[in-house]
Amino acid sequence: MIKGMSDYSSISVPSLPEEFKAILYKEPNEFGVAFNFNDDRDILDKFVNIVLETKYIGGQKILYLHSKKKIDLNKFALIAGNFLEPDNREYILNNPYDWCEEWKNIFGNSKKTMLISDLVAELVVYRELAKERNDISWGASRKTSNDFELSDFSVEVKSTTNKINTIMSINSNYQLKGDKPIFVYYCRLERVEHKNTINTLVNELVNLGIDELFLEEELKKIGYPKGVKEREFSFEILEIRSYDVSKKGFPQIDLAKINSTAGTENIIKFSLELDLTGIPFKKIL
Repeated sequence: MIKGMSDYSSISVPSLPEEFKAILYKEPNEFGVAFNFNDDRDILDKFVNIVLETKYIGGQKILYLHSKKKIDLNKFALIAGNFLEPDNREYILNNPYDWCEEWKNIFGNSKKTMLISDLVAELVVYRELAKERNDISWGASRKTSNDFELSDFSVEVKSTTNKINTIMSINSNYQLKGDKPIFVYYCRLERVEHKNTINTLVNELVNLGIDELFLEEELKKIGYPKGVKEREFSFEILEIRSYDVSKKGFPQIDLAKINSTAGTENIIKFSLELDLTGIPFKKIL
């Protein structure tokens, strides 16, 4: 334990000029360094069990670099030293995500549980459903068979950034099966500026009556809590098609039929790609 620190305490980092002052924090199972962050942005990024985030301490907003897990203290000291270096202060204040990205390139980074384009597509579909209905259950972190459940039908969302092909993947025996009618909402997106982001879509959903705390908790569970830079990645929705899985023309695929065709009962799961070209659909957007 550093001299002068209790189980929950902070001290000023010595040897830094007054204009670059910083604080060293120590809590049970956590330690970190921070300096003031007078910016409207909420920041959150992670790498090698180290977190960079904005917090409020005593009413002051700070940019806090810390770790709650046991890591190599020499590694943390290296990163923290770079974080506190006066010559780096302006760059980190203006470009905190870029600073993190540089360390990720050195040490590696954890993966998200869901592609950002897929999530944006789901939130756009959520928005379109919420304009007409108030009985929507979003699967999100629960990894349900289908993405949305309503009282009288289910919705599975598929998305692509390919402007030409119309191909969807089926990754579960139960994905397009259920006791209710199932619709596939097929979304085609393009990465552009100033269109649909996670943050703008959350605001729109809240304005439509969806609980904000519920949305943020679900987004946190799937790897996109407030402050992560991916929440500002912007996509234009080029089109949304709705396919009625129960209608004639949509391939009827299930495990029993596959086993029957194979002349065996040994196939217990499958995944496949389906070309939607020529299959009737309704245009949503």
